[in-house]
Amino acid sequence: MRTRDDKDFKEFYLSLIEYQASAVQSLGKKLKAEVREISGSHLGSNSEDVVDRGENEDAAKEKMKKAYFIVCDKIGLDWTKLAAFLDSDINLDTIIYQHGHSVFNQTKAFLDIWSQKNPTKATISVLESALRTIYRNDIAVELRKL
Repeated sequence: MRTRDDKDFKEFYLSLIEYQASAVQSLGKKLKAEVREISGSHLGSNSEDVVDRGENEDAAKEKMKKAYFIVCDKIGLDWTKLAAFLDSDINLDTIIYQHGHSVFNQTKAFLDIWSQKNPTKATISVLESALRTIYRNDIAVELRKL
């Protein structure tokens, strides 16, 4: 058996994160569809509430996606300050290694990992507050407009 070097470990670690997250997301979508189906056939008028919550969830996800794009597009090298403030345990060297010279993609990768690791804390208001803390009020103001 050959020993693994650091590069192999990083690739394994990143693959594990990527595939595990997509498997969990897939399971969540299946469960959500099942809840809608069950509530639609058994709960009568309450089924609209479930659909509305689903639509609100979709709108919130879309809003967060727009917020991430704004941050990725505008933050530049300050993304490492944002990362240090939001979650200093996430390995930035791995993100930088994997995404080369694209600061946009590095920022996006960090935000994706952060939101998967902290689903309840990964909100626009937390992001906005963190941006203000690192003196990027210009981006925080744009997020406030969403």
